[in-house]
Amino acid sequence: MSEGYHQKRDIAARQYQKLLESQQPVRLKKVVSNLFRERRGKAALFDVSSFDGVISIDATKLVADVEGMATYRTVVDATLAHGLLPAVVPELATITVGGAVSGGGIEASSFRYGLVHETVLAMDVLLPNGEVVTATPNNQYQDLFYGMANSFGTLGYILKLTIKLIPAKRFVHLTYHQFDNMNDLLAKIESVAKTGKHQGRNVDFMDGVGFGAHQLYVCLGRFVDTAPYIGNYRYNRRYYRSILRRNEDYLTARDFIWRWDSDWFWCSKNFYMDRLLLRLLFGKFMLRSESYWRLLRLNQRWHIAEKLRWLSGQHQPMEDVIQDVQVPIEQAAAFWNYFTKHIPIQPVWFCPTRSARANQHPLYELQPDQTYINFGFWDQVEARPDDPHYHNKQIEKQVSKLDGKKGLYSQAFYSQTEFWRLYNGPAYKKLKAKYDPKKRLKDLYQKCVEQS
Repeated sequence: MSEGYHQKRDIAARQYQKLLESQQPVRLKKVVSNLFRERRGKAALFDVSSFDGVISIDATKLVADVEGMATYRTVVDATLAHGLLPAVVPELATITVGGAVSGGGIEASSFRYGLVHETVLAMDVLLPNGEVVTATPNNQYQDLFYGMANSFGTLGYILKLTIKLIPAKRFVHLTYHQFDNMNDLLAKIESVAKTGKHQGRNVDFMDGVGFGAHQLYVCLGRFVDTAPYIGNYRYNRRYYRSILRRNEDYLTARDFIWRWDSDWFWCSKNFYMDRLLLRLLFGKFMLRSESYWRLLRLNQRWHIAEKLRWLSGQHQPMEDVIQDVQVPIEQAAAFWNYFTKHIPIQPVWFCPTRSARANQHPLYELQPDQTYINFGFWDQVEARPDDPHYHNKQIEKQVSKLDGKKGLYSQAFYSQTEFWRLYNGPAYKKLKAKYDPKKRLKDLYQKCVEQS
């Protein structure tokens, strides 16, 4: 293990102890955050940005030791040099490994390997009291190991992780399958999720896009050694639009992993980067998720977009509807029917997931042998004058009604009673009492709903 990591760990622990002496709330200092909610209130900033590297890669055991603030771009570049990839790589390059574990990261290999936290083998956690412990599935910190998923930094900060790797080939062959009926699309997804195959061939990746109520696509990917051509969506072509025009495509493994990053899925349109001239002029600087994040943060601070809409004569207030929700596949058609009737947002991302650890993560419980569909939708709708958060609240109610789970990286509007019912309040409070008895860190409700 790297001596550099040991030194950084000890320095960070001492710095954290000094912050505790100030009696202020503590919050991570981040250059780029992948949270879609503003943080309110003052806090002492704890800088762990130096924990951003890959410590080691074991190509024989198919594991890597990485630091908690290492971005997936850094990790992917390091592992691909060995012909390997993390088992699950979230879709945006600036997401950190520690953040994906504490926040519930997924991607197109999640139907095989589960969520990101299900691909972790061990982790070093800086506890709220300043102690650093190593948590594994089998040691004395087993409850912390499983409890870190969906804890959003309220039980401690992840400094290092051991993650599972998978063999990767040079290219990914993608095929696109169109459906005009959600039930037919779901039947295809369930078949591939259970067998791992399509027409007798292995499937390594599966996600999809809904461009309308009856314009639905499943995207299936498999590793291949050779490619007759190589697609490129890093500059003037938008990946998601290609799904409408092509039956298949070939990408390098790296370009496949970051196929959504250049356009932030399709949210680049909010910055007018769907226009060819602007892509040609500013694409080198703008077509990456971190550029959009920086603009988003500026907008949150100065409300630039709202002022521009007002000056252009658009005085209707808007509601941000930025969510990822997990719904059992048996209920996915009902959710899609509700969504397409009541929420005017398209496209929508579909990502099938299956739990790889049979209900062992108490703060994000998923049933074993159950396929879920993650629906991702990120845009604005006209706000209702009687309730500026009406659409978000209705989505929350619908997801709960259908036995689903909502990701907590964005705004949430649950009452405390409903929140703790959905996110296993008894288990969380037990973990909080054990690992943060003095309440040095905010609890999950305070952080994710009250945004304090």
